[in-house]
Amino acid sequence: MKAEKEIQRAHDLLTGVLLGDADVPMSDEARRGLYFAADVLCWVLEHDHNQQFSVNMSALEAKLARMGYGLIDSAQLQTRESSAQ
Repeated sequence: MKAEKEIQRAHDLLTGVLLGDADVPMSDEARRGLYFAADVLCWVLEHDHNQQFSVNMSALEAKLARMGYGLIDSAQLQTRESSAQ
């Protein structure tokens, strides 16, 4: 895992660009990608000001559970039936 200082640095660079501290030309799609990345970094850094990734992750986990999926280990998403075999 990256050191917290590196994660914070990446967060600060992304948010600086997204907030307009630097005028970096990019497509709307690229800008959306940076927002997604910033959301994840805020989650990793446990920032209270941005809970979007946590909200999205909770909704995804709930939807997968309703569909019968669960995270069996950190590398494999399976249905409950296939994990019982």
